[in-house]
Amino acid sequence: MRALPLFLILAVNECFSQNPNAEKNFVKMPELLKKSKTDPTIYEYSNSFGTISLQLKTDSSFLYSSLAEYDYKLSIGKYYIVKDKITLKWDSTQTFIGIKNIKTYNAQKPTGFIIDNVSYYFENNLNTIEKEPLENYKAKIVGLILPTDTTHKRSRTYASYKFNLGVLNASNSPGDLVISFPYTTIVKNGGVAISSNYYQKIPNVFPKNFTLCDVLHFTLGHNSLFYDIGFGGLIKTGSASPNFNAGAGFMLNAGFGYSLPFGKNERVNKKEKQFFLNSSLNFFYNSFSVDMDNGNTIDNEGKQIDVLGLTAAPTYTWNSRSSGGFHEINASKLGLSLSEQCLSLSPKICITNNPYTHKFHFGAYISYFIPLARFESLGFYQTNDSINHGHHVGSVPIKTNSINVTYNNTTVSKIPLNFGGLYFGVTIGYNFYHSKKKR
Repeated sequence: MRALPLFLILAVNECFSQNPNAEKNFVKMPELLKKSKTDPTIYEYSNSFGTISLQLKTDSSFLYSSLAEYDYKLSIGKYYIVKDKITLKWDSTQTFIGIKNIKTYNAQKPTGFIIDNVSYYFENNLNTIEKEPLENYKAKIVGLILPTDTTHKRSRTYASYKFNLGVLNASNSPGDLVISFPYTTIVKNGGVAISSNYYQKIPNVFPKNFTLCDVLHFTLGHNSLFYDIGFGGLIKTGSASPNFNAGAGFMLNAGFGYSLPFGKNERVNKKEKQFFLNSSLNFFYNSFSVDMDNGNTIDNEGKQIDVLGLTAAPTYTWNSRSSGGFHEINASKLGLSLSEQCLSLSPKICITNNPYTHKFHFGAYISYFIPLARFESLGFYQTNDSINHGHHVGSVPIKTNSINVTYNNTTVSKIPLNFGGLYFGVTIGYNFYHSKKKR
């Protein structure tokens, strides 16, 4: 074939570059093309409006065509492959020659358009190619009207169940806790009122570490954002006074955050990264209680106890499901429990594998608990020595004037049981819902 005159090549370039409608026709290339079943060098995109075909020839040239009922567009140029990334760059001369030599379609001769540095990635063992995942990508195509006016935009969502297990290294300092308060005993038969004072000293009372187990945790991820809600339990671990009986509680948490992908590309999906760095802001509500009497209870047998505005009668009612009815139980003793509710703010960083490409995902996290609000109270409960069923009489805030609290011989207005500190652990998740769609 004879070479085209220079002035003709320049005229073609001028025609493409000076098209007054160029800006109006800037559109996106199809996001996904599938390999043809008849020719392994051709990748296609079809719908009810027409067909787009991209042929990647063995000589590193491409032929890109758009066929619709009354429209036939063509672009020819070179493609470059770096790893699995294909970059298309048109050639005005070859496009012009192709327009002259290619046969008509529905009595139409093709018209040319420009492709300028549009990139695709090989996917699914070379069976598909997918466009470079830039959110607002605009390929510089002039004169091409795609067979559809649908805007292709990646939208992906996952819903995951997670199990989190971590340790909160609380900033509790060793010390002796002393609680005292007045109460009155009224003998059932004689009706004599006797005033007494309850006194309890517990050395090295507060635990340094708490184990937090988030057993019902759900995450909803959408693109780069995610939202968390969870429920779990917590127990004390580490050193604490043996007089401070084993305590436990529960926690509720909710939060939201942003995911930043990093690392190498996935083997299966080359446009996806291997790992996510999740940064989030969470709110935790912790409720923790312990039995603190350790044998130092108030005798409630045959007596009425009036304490801090509460009344513990000599008997209490127990609803027995096994025997099917209510029973009056003689109280033996009145015990005490210490509880605290705390609302905390917790900034958190978690590294996990990509939840959009793995049904099971694993990670490790680190966080810091910052207490925002606290409420401490003393609870009173009745028990019977022969029956393992108690009765909760009521709770009284620690701030009550009649309660005297000292810690390391210093009077305090609240129990120094602190839920603040460094929190770290591991997470295991399973996606029970995953969607990836284009809209």
